[in-house]
Amino acid sequence: MAPDVLDACGEAAGAFVDMARAAVAGQRRHRAHTGAQAGIVTSGAAAAITLAAAACLARLDIARMKRLPDTEGMPIEVIMFRAHRTGYDHAIRAAGARIVEVGFNDIAAGSGVRGLEGWEIEAAIGPKTVAIAYAANPTGQPSLPAVAAVARKHDLPVIVDGRCSIAAQSQPHALPLRGRHARRLQRRQAIRGPQGTGILCGEKELVVSALIQQLDMDI
Repeated sequence: MAPDVLDACGEAAGAFVDMARAAVAGQRRHRAHTGAQAGIVTSGAAAAITLAAAACLARLDIARMKRLPDTEGMPIEVIMFRAHRTGYDHAIRAAGARIVEVGFNDIAAGSGVRGLEGWEIEAAIGPKTVAIAYAANPTGQPSLPAVAAVARKHDLPVIVDGRCSIAAQSQPHALPLRGRHARRLQRRQAIRGPQGTGILCGEKELVVSALIQQLDMDI
C-alpha cells in the first residue's frame, strides 16, 4: 500500500464513527470515482459478491432479507457463462442463489469458433431469474456491453466481478448494475487499499439493499 494509504488507515483506526452514517457519507466518493449511483465498502471481494447476490434476491423486501439464505418459493436463478465460473461461485451461492450455466468454454480452452452469444443468455432467462453474473477478464468474452444489452432488455441486474480486469494493481470489487450503467462503470481503478477490502457499487436500490443486509438489520 502507498504511504498515504497507510497513514489514512492509522488515522481511521483512532476514530469512532457510526457505520451506517459513514456508509451514507461515502456516497459522494463512490459516485465520483465509479460513476455509479451508490456504493459501499465491503470486507473483501467475496463479501461484495455475496451482498450483490443477496440484493438481487431480496431487493428492498425486508422479510426476504431476514429469510436468506432460505430462498424456498423465491426467484433464485443467476445466469452465468461457463467460462466465467471460478471458486468465487460460492460467494453467489452463499446468498441462497442458484447458478444457471450457459454456453461452453471452447474459446477459453483454445478450441471452437465462437464465444457466448446473446440468444443463449435469453434462452436461459425465466420467471426465476434474478440477475446475470459476469466476470470481467482480459479476453473480454463475451463483451460486457453485449451482456448488459440483454440484461437491459429483460430489466435484470448484472453482477460484475471485476477482480480479473484490475489484477494486482487494485483491490477486488463487485459491481451490481443495470445494463445502462455498464459501459461507464468499466473503469480500471487502482484502489491500493487494504487486502481485506472490496467495493460494491451500482444502482441505488440494489446498493441500499446490500447495505441493509451488511449492517445489523435491527438498526
